[in-house]
Amino acid sequence: MSDDMERDPDAVQYSRKVMAEILILAAVLALIGFFMQDKVEKLLSASVEQSVARQTADFSVLAEERFQRELAELRYAAHYMESNEGQISESFRLFEDMGRKGVSCGIFSKDYGALQGKSLSLRDFRQLVRAFSGSSIVDYASGKGLLFAVPVLNGDNVRYVLYRLYSEDVLYDYFGLEEYDADSRILIRERNGTVIVPYKGFSEEDKAFFQDRTVQMDFERIREKLRSSRSAAVYSEGPRGRFFLFGADLPQTNCSMIGFVPWDAVAGGVSRIYTLVFTVVSLLLMLFALASIYLFMIQSKVAETESIRNAKEIADRANRAKSDFLASMSHEIRTPINAVLGMNEMILRESKEPFTLDYAKNIAGAGTALLSLINDILDFSKIESGRMELVKTAYQLDSLLMDTMNLVEPKARDKGLSFHMDVEETLPNELYGDAVRIRQIFINLLTNAVKYTPKGSVVFAISGQRCGEDEVLLEVRVSDTGIGIKEEDKGRLFRDFERLDAARNQNIEGTGLGLAITVSLLRLMDGEIHVESVYGEGSTFYVKFTQKIVNGESAIGNFSRCMEKGRRDEAVYHASFRAPKARVLAVDDNEVNLLVVKNLLKETEMDVSICLSGTDCLRKIQEEHFDIILLDHMMPGMDGIETLKKAKALESSKCPNTPIIALTANAISGAREMFLSAGFSDYLTKPINPVKLDEMMLKFLPKELAETPGLPEQAPKEEAQKSDAAAASGYIDRKLGLLYSGGMEDMYQTVLAMFADSKADKQKKMQAALEGEDWKGYTILVHALKSTSLTVGCQKLSDEAKALEQAGKLLQSSEAEEAQKEEKRAYIKEHHDEVMTLYDAVAEEAGAAGKEKEE
Repeated sequence: MSDDMERDPDAVQYSRKVMAEILILAAVLALIGFFMQDKVEKLLSASVEQSVARQTADFSVLAEERFQRELAELRYAAHYMESNEGQISESFRLFEDMGRKGVSCGIFSKDYGALQGKSLSLRDFRQLVRAFSGSSIVDYASGKGLLFAVPVLNGDNVRYVLYRLYSEDVLYDYFGLEEYDADSRILIRERNGTVIVPYKGFSEEDKAFFQDRTVQMDFERIREKLRSSRSAAVYSEGPRGRFFLFGADLPQTNCSMIGFVPWDAVAGGVSRIYTLVFTVVSLLLMLFALASIYLFMIQSKVAETESIRNAKEIADRANRAKSDFLASMSHEIRTPINAVLGMNEMILRESKEPFTLDYAKNIAGAGTALLSLINDILDFSKIESGRMELVKTAYQLDSLLMDTMNLVEPKARDKGLSFHMDVEETLPNELYGDAVRIRQIFINLLTNAVKYTPKGSVVFAISGQRCGEDEVLLEVRVSDTGIGIKEEDKGRLFRDFERLDAARNQNIEGTGLGLAITVSLLRLMDGEIHVESVYGEGSTFYVKFTQKIVNGESAIGNFSRCMEKGRRDEAVYHASFRAPKARVLAVDDNEVNLLVVKNLLKETEMDVSICLSGTDCLRKIQEEHFDIILLDHMMPGMDGIETLKKAKALESSKCPNTPIIALTANAISGAREMFLSAGFSDYLTKPINPVKLDEMMLKFLPKELAETPGLPEQAPKEEAQKSDAAAASGYIDRKLGLLYSGGMEDMYQTVLAMFADSKADKQKKMQAALEGEDWKGYTILVHALKSTSLTVGCQKLSDEAKALEQAGKLLQSSEAEEAQKEEKRAYIKEHHDEVMTLYDAVAEEAGAAGKEKEE
C-alpha cells in the first residue's frame, strides 16, 4: 500500500493533510479536555457539597440526640425532685451516677451554693444564668469540662439547678463521633471556635489546619449557609490541599458539629474515571482518524462500529460501578441510624413513665422518617443494580397497618389534616409476603399525600378479593384533597428524581424517588398502580397486588377497635375467652401475687391451683396434670430456673410437655432470650398485665380447651366506674392498683388487706436476713416487695425496694469489686429502716382502705 502511495502524489498529499488534521485534533482535544476537566470538577464539587451536607445533617442527628438524651435524663430527674419536694437528698441519690468515670453531678442554688456535689462558678459557665432563668443549657469551660444543667422548679420559680459535668478527659469517650468513612474527621466545638469533643488522634497539626486562614474563611461561608439550612458543606482549596468542609449547628446548645473530608476521598474517584474515559475516547478518536487514511481506500465502516460499541461498554461499566457502590454502602449508612432507633426501642420496651414513652415515640417517628429518606436512595440503587429482592415471611396485616398509621397520623395531625383509615373487616389478617416492602409502599403513598395536601383530609382504604383458597388480591386506595397533578405531568409522575410543578412545590422535602421505588416494588410483586387527579382539587392513587393467605379464618375485624386495643390506657378488662376444662398451676412464694393471678383468670373459668415453692410445684406435677404452669423466677430455696430443670428431668411427671411460663419482675433487655434458652416457653412481667396474661393463656392452651365465640358483653362494676373519681391519697394510687387488678374492685380490696396483714411477717424475715447478711434471701424478699407494692398501687415503695434489690444483686456478684460491695452493703444498712418505715405507712394505708370498704 505504501508503494501505491508513493506512486500517487495525491494520496501522499492527502495522508499528510490527514496527519496534520490529526495533530490539530489532538491539540483541540487536549485544550477541550483541560477546560472540560475544570468545568466537570466544579460541577462535581457543587454536587458533592450537597451530598456531604445531607450526610452531615444525618450525622448531626446522632450528636444532637446524645446531647438531648443527657438533658432529657436531667429533666426527668428534675421533674422527680419537683414532685417529691422536701426529699431532695433522697431524690439525688436515685439520680446520681454510680461508677461513671470522669462524670460529676450536683444540685445548687444561686443564693446558697451547693446542696449536693460541688458548686459551679458563673465565671466559668456563663450559660448558667439562663438555667436560673428556667432554660435547659449545655455549656463548656476550658479545663473544667462539658456541663448539662436544667432548672428544678417550685411552681413557676427556679429553686435549684441540677447538673451533670463531664471532665475534659472523658468527653471523647462519651460524645466522640467516629468517622463515617476512612478519611473524614468530625469534632464538636463551641460556636466561638473552642473545641469541646475532638476526634480520635486530634493533634497540633489538626489544630493548625483549622486555624489556617483559608479554612477559617470557608467555615465562615458555612456559617452563612447555616442561617437558612440545617447543615452545609463547601469546597475548600488552599496550601494544604483540597477538602470539603462541613458543619451543622446543634439546636438548643451553644455547639456546632464541624469537620472535613479530603476532596480525593469523595470526588477523586469520579474525577479520575472522567479523565480516564476522556483520555480513552480521545485516543480512540485519534486512532479512528489515523485509520481513516486506510479506511478511505477500502471504504470500510468496521472500525467506526467497534468504537461505538466500546464507548457504550465503558458507559455501561461506569453506570454499573456507580450502582454497585451505592448498593454496597447500605450497611455503612444504616448502622448509626439503626443504633439510635434500636436504643430508643429499648426505652419504649422498658420505660413505664408516660411522658418518657411519648418522647420515645416521637424519636421513633423522626428516626424512622430519617431512615426512610436514606433508604430511598439505597433502595433505588439496589433496584438499578438488580440487587433488590423480596424477603417473604408470615405477618399480621393489622400490625402492619398500625405501624403505618402511627408514622403517618402525627404528620397529618401536625399539618391540621384529617386522617382516616377504612379497612375492610373481612380481610384475612395472617398473610405471607414482604411486609417491609408493603409497609414502604403504603408509607410512600401516604407521605406524598400528606406532603402535597395543605388542608383538608387524607384517606387510606384497603379491601380485598379472594383468588382461590390461599390468595387475596389487596386493593389499596389513597385519596387526598391536595394540590393535584396537571394532566401533562402525569406521564412524568413515576420517573426517578422527578419533582412536578417545581415552582409551586419548591419547599416540599424529599428525594423525588418515592413513587419510582413504589412502582419498582410493585413490579417485583406483580402488582400495578395508577392515579386519578384533578389539578387543584386532589388525587387518588390505586394499588393492587396479591398476597398468600396463611390462615383463612383470621379476619382482621374492626380496625378501629384494633387501634383502641393498642392504646396504653385500656378500658375495664374482660376475658377474651373461656376454658372451663383447662387446668393451670401458679407457683409463687408471694400470696398476693398468687391471689392476683387467680382472680385475673377468674372470668376465663379455668381451674387455677396454687403453690408457694418450687418443691411444692414438683410434688404437684407428679400428682396431677396441668395444661399451663406459671412459674415465678425468683423464689427462696429453689428458684424458678432450678425448678424448671428438675421438672423437665422428672420421669414421674404428669406434665412432661406442659408449657411453662416464667413470671418475673425484672423486665430487662434480653429477658425473653434468657428465659427461652433456660427452657421456658415464654415469660410475663410482674405486675401482670391482664391483657398480656389472656394472650399468653390463649397462645399456649390446647385449641380444643379454649372457647372464644359468643362471649357476652359485660358491664363494668359500679365500683370500677367510680375508681377514676376516687382521688389518690397518701402513698397509694388506687387507679394504678385497680389497673393491676384487672379493674376488679373486690379483688383489689382483698389485695390491700393481704398486703397489710402480711407486712409484719415479711418485715421480720427481711430484718433477719439483713442481720445475718443473707444477701440472697434479702434480695428475694425486697424483690417480692417491689412487685407487691406496685400491685397495691404504691410506685414509691416499689422504687425504693428496687434500689435495695439492685444493691443486693451486686453484693452477690462475683464480678463486683470489694469496694463496690462495701458501698452497696452500706447503702442497704443506711436505707433499710427508711424503706421499712415507708412499708409501715403504706401497709397502714392499705389496711385502712380495706376497712373502709367493709364498712
